[in-house]
Amino acid sequence: MKKLISFLALFFVFMSQACAFEAEVQQKGVYLKWKQEGEMILIKSVKNLEPSYPSKKGDLVTEVKDGHFLDQRVRQGDRYYYKLCTLENNQCKNAKTLSIKMTKMPYFNDADDMLIYKFAEKGIIKGYENGKFMPDEVINRAEMAKIISLLQGDEIHEYNTEIFCDVSKDDWYYQYVMNLYFLNIDDGFIGGDCEIVRSFLPSKSVNTNELGQIIEQISDQKIVLPKDKPVTRRQFLKVLDSIE
Repeated sequence: MKKLISFLALFFVFMSQACAFEAEVQQKGVYLKWKQEGEMILIKSVKNLEPSYPSKKGDLVTEVKDGHFLDQRVRQGDRYYYKLCTLENNQCKNAKTLSIKMTKMPYFNDADDMLIYKFAEKGIIKGYENGKFMPDEVINRAEMAKIISLLQGDEIHEYNTEIFCDVSKDDWYYQYVMNLYFLNIDDGFIGGDCEIVRSFLPSKSVNTNELGQIIEQISDQKIVLPKDKPVTRRQFLKVLDSIE
């Protein structure tokens, strides 16, 4: 077993004359790979149930012939067994077994520090489908609205009104923006992109001035920040973490 670059990811290797059977814990699940030696079958069992062949229905992952498999069904806190063997007359021969205790899986492939992990574990941040979080990109007001709204711990209500001219019910951030409005945390701007009516400017970058105002609004604390500086996602989470 050896550590990957991310201290949250574990790498397991079992060597034999027949094959090298490896399992790597990734953001989307456990990635298994091995050197192909004839027809192989892969079996999985969870929660301390030692696998056998044939086992109960559902333990069989798949018949595989290409030497790799991504198991996306894994969960944290369970022990997983993976058995790899040659299939001869419906019998599992020359079996090699991996036992993996899932603890902390890396949430993102471009950020592994504990601060970001802490917010991901709470379900506050989720990142992108490609497994990235892009922590050093500037955060925008729509993203800010989601994080602040979820941190408040209040129910995300189903609103049926539109307050801002640039936020519609079809936008993914609609409920979060409306939550901030009705909690008196952020009432947007008069004018802005909409001239006369109120706007929220969801794609506008958050700067340190605005962050300071938000922090004071939700915590009654005043923090000292540089003036008029863009705020990255990492910096935003760091400030929020400091007031918890």
